[in-house]
Amino acid sequence: MISFCTEFNDWRQREEISTSTRFVQHRGVKFNKNKTVTTRKYYCHRSGVFNSKSMGKRSLKITGSCKINQCCPSFIRIVVTDNNVNVTYCKTHHGHQNDIKFFPIPSSVQETIADKIKNGVTPNAIIDQIRDNFDNKIEKKNIITTKDVYNISTKFVLLHKYKLHDIDALSADLQVKRFANSSSNPIVFYKTQGTEYPPLDLDDFMLIILTETQKAVLHKFSNGKLCIDSTHGTNQYNFNLTTIVVIDEFGEGYPAAFCISTKIDEVHMKVFFSKIKEVMGCFTPNVFMSDDVPAFWNAWINIMWPIPQHRLLCKWHIDNNWRKNLKKISGSQNVKAYVYKTLRVLLEEPNETQFEELLNSFLSKLEEEPALHNFKTYFERTYVHRKKLWAACYRHQVMLNTNMVLEAFHKTLKHVYLKGKKNQRLDVLLWHLLKSLRDKNFERLIKLCNGGKVNHYVNAINSRHRAAAQINISGIHQVSEITWSVTSETLDQNYLVNKHELCSCKIICVACKVCIHLFSCTCYYYTIKNNMCKHIHAVNINMVDNEVVIPRTDVCNPLITDEVCMKIPITQQLSSVSTESIGNKLYEF
Repeated sequence: MISFCTEFNDWRQREEISTSTRFVQHRGVKFNKNKTVTTRKYYCHRSGVFNSKSMGKRSLKITGSCKINQCCPSFIRIVVTDNNVNVTYCKTHHGHQNDIKFFPIPSSVQETIADKIKNGVTPNAIIDQIRDNFDNKIEKKNIITTKDVYNISTKFVLLHKYKLHDIDALSADLQVKRFANSSSNPIVFYKTQGTEYPPLDLDDFMLIILTETQKAVLHKFSNGKLCIDSTHGTNQYNFNLTTIVVIDEFGEGYPAAFCISTKIDEVHMKVFFSKIKEVMGCFTPNVFMSDDVPAFWNAWINIMWPIPQHRLLCKWHIDNNWRKNLKKISGSQNVKAYVYKTLRVLLEEPNETQFEELLNSFLSKLEEEPALHNFKTYFERTYVHRKKLWAACYRHQVMLNTNMVLEAFHKTLKHVYLKGKKNQRLDVLLWHLLKSLRDKNFERLIKLCNGGKVNHYVNAINSRHRAAAQINISGIHQVSEITWSVTSETLDQNYLVNKHELCSCKIICVACKVCIHLFSCTCYYYTIKNNMCKHIHAVNINMVDNEVVIPRTDVCNPLITDEVCMKIPITQQLSSVSTESIGNKLYEF
């Protein structure tokens, strides 16, 4: 009997594929009075009437219903007795065409795809394999899409191991409880809606993530540059994701803390920073950069101490706000273009004296033109008194203009980890945040082991080094022991290059063997672009003695000297059995 069932199922599946139909049971098995005869009957899946249970919130799928609102005569009947099996097959279909669009993916194909997913084959690779093996037959197995693969993974519970419950709130709560029982709990604060935690409202939600690796990186680079910003669109509840990013020795950003909250006002940010303070203590970055929202800064100076030396606003956000408010100008497009160009000149002007002159002249021009009065009121009220937060002339040596490292992380999270779609579930966001951290840890470990990474900083440094070779040595003069004068090749002026103390930065010129902080220059490229200019390279190549500039030959072992407590227990609670750190894994080789 077992062999018959196997043979029958194989025959039925071949018949279904050849006719693009499916035979299904409408009811269970029938028995006779003595239960010596068993009857099963399979009907064409197109037979029947479509009864919609929809509430009108979603449209019918584009293929429509497979039901034809009448009976199809095709059927298969199996009668099993003690001695034999009798199969009756009515092959004639009526009332419909054998459309492949109504034929589901065969179960054998689904099982094959599920096995590939279990073995680590990505959905895109599965689609490539299917299309590479296309045999010129229009069958369901040859027109499978990526969405079909994800549906199969959901059916077999393969790609959604983070989904611990169908209800999102319960699933996220179960994840947090699992983490709480682990040795390295990444959740430092968790408040659900409906629970009390003054000063937050009863309906407020907040979840703060700070892993062991984040603590180590935050402790190491917290006295440097710190960026903070929020983003939306990561979940269906309109909860905001606030991220703190620190700049490492390679000039790249590392997400040092996450906060998922209903609001991003000063009250919520105070709770966020206070919880970090409870774990890390007070720390003061040299540079604090945020967007134009004052909540971040006000909350920081109320919780952390001492106050950061430099508070900066992201130039990209400033420029974006200016362009949005050009509508306050009632003049022509030429007038708006003049105002915007003047604003950009003010934003990039490296000299304080010239900046003040340009600002006063611009304000006078706004006062003279009645069409510009509304914009003048906005500009004076919002930006004139805060000019030190956005003007380039007041941020020399800071070497930070925008928080693009933070924007890049948010973009990667949304478009790579969340696949460019608006995520619906909170447990999915939590999973992918921790997964992105795991990948960041590996990226950082690889950079530490390899001594660096070729990024935009390094490419720009190499480009300026090649340009420095064309500078005439006669235009370089040593003014003092640590100062040189370099004549400009295009302008009638000289630039001063000053030498500073050595640092542990790993953004270096491969040819000069010096980092970007060893020298400073008064030229536009250095003060605005925040990178080694050709004048610095020219001084180092032609005037500096080899004994004075010590080549960067120090190579540290990250397993000993760096924060390779970079564990991945964050995702192991849901998907991995191993509890070893990255360092332990490396020692095995």
